[in-house]
Amino acid sequence: MKNLIIFSIVFFAIMLSCSKVSDSSYKLTNIVNDTMIHYSTFIKPFFNNNCAISDCHVSSGTHPMLTNYNEIFIKTTDINRWVVVLKAMPQGITISQDDRDKIQKWINQGALNN
Repeated sequence: MKNLIIFSIVFFAIMLSCSKVSDSSYKLTNIVNDTMIHYSTFIKPFFNNNCAISDCHVSSGTHPMLTNYNEIFIKTTDINRWVVVLKAMPQGITISQDDRDKIQKWINQGALNN
């Protein structure tokens, strides 16, 4: 009898721990989080409009150039640090957290030239 009680308790504990909670927001969040960030449609225009501007990240500027994919790609660690983590760049320009998140996501997705 004691074994039956122990078995029943363990059985119900296992069944409760395996129950699935349905959460529709989980699916929506994953769809949004799985969205690919494209260099050609977001990253390049972002850097052209906010970084590769006069006296900054262009050939006539004093900072590393960020005018094309290769220049941006080799600086992804610095970009993540200065733009996403420290939020120190771009200087003098306010950008949204959403834009910072997209940059980080693009880097996390492998910083593809897509």
